[in-house]
Amino acid sequence: MVPGRYRALFRGRPAPDEPARRRRLDAVDVHGGVATAAMTLRHGADTFTDVFLLIRADAGRWIANKAYHRHT
Repeated sequence: MVPGRYRALFRGRPAPDEPARRRRLDAVDVHGGVATAAMTLRHGADTFTDVFLLIRADAGRWIANKAYHRHT
């Protein structure tokens, strides 16, 4: 995915139920121009583990890909 394309999926406004969501950053590993980050998201009755692949470009880090596991 081209840097910025993932971010373009979001309109810059929080979801209507954003105040009810809870997040925790679990891990970040940086290896030069790439990094991974793992996060736990509690959303309603579900908990998600999100794993992000980040790349360094344009003076920042961008999400290149995301995978998740949904715990019910």
